Amino acid sequence: MTINKVFIIAFRENVHVKKSLFQARLKAFGLPKHTPVEIVEVPEKEQVSDSLSRSRLQLHENGSMVSTMSWKEIAFAIGHWRVWQKGREEKHQSILVLEEGFLPETKAYRRLNPEGTWDLLYLWRRSEHGDGSENGDTLFSAGDWMNPGYRTDSFAYGLTGSGIRKVLKSGFDKHLVPAGEFLSAMRGVQPNEEVASLFPNTIEAMAHRIILLSVRICGPSPWKGPGDWRKDTSPYTRPCSMCWVNVRPGGQKNTLTLNSLTKSFR
Repeated sequence: MTINKVFIIAFRENVHVKKSLFQARLKAFGLPKHTPVEIVEVPEKEQVSDSLSRSRLQLHENGSMVSTMSWKEIAFAIGHWRVWQKGREEKHQSILVLEEGFLPETKAYRRLNPEGTWDLLYLWRRSEHGDGSENGDTLFSAGDWMNPGYRTDSFAYGLTGSGIRKVLKSGFDKHLVPAGEFLSAMRGVQPNEEVASLFPNTIEAMAHRIILLSVRICGPSPWKGPGDWRKDTSPYTRPCSMCWVNVRPGGQKNTLTLNSLTKSFR
């Protein structure tokens, strides 16, 4: 498989630092040197409503899932829609979509070679109800790749030209929900009947048996000294090395050097 372009969905804050980190992480992933990479910025909290309007996107009305969506979930959903549109406009046959915070677990680009027909390729193994390796809910398995169960993540996936066309024709722009929930609905494995009924079941997906990319979610704590971070209790998140900013009393920020940043994930 050859990726025509990589799109990274990210907030604008510290984007100049993030750009260098993204480049280092994609190199660690084994991405070919001359593969085009574009950062697609998403709106901040105060910009979300205006961005929805300018992108001609509508939240799904009266939906229980939408009522619990955070502004960040909405912002990233806008980002995914923008990426899909760019993929179609630039006529790509395969794209890699990443959300900021992605971490390469290995030089895994060479593993992106699944057999069979697919539209969507997950680069993270875990699914919410198991991925089949333990409890047998996989629809089929082909070597190192399997058809995953229901999952809520959307931080690292490949999409073919066919997949791009399918998501853009799905009605997502009229019923905006979290991108990961939407992708599960498009695969026919969405347990929320209301969300499942909104979108056609037309996407074929595969996921690798091992983790190719993981994710970090950041959130600095009130500054108490170097290395003092708020740590998420989830086993699938760690303090983010995207910004590495300690917030001192009074709001002054202390940003570490890029060298110390890149060492954090080697």
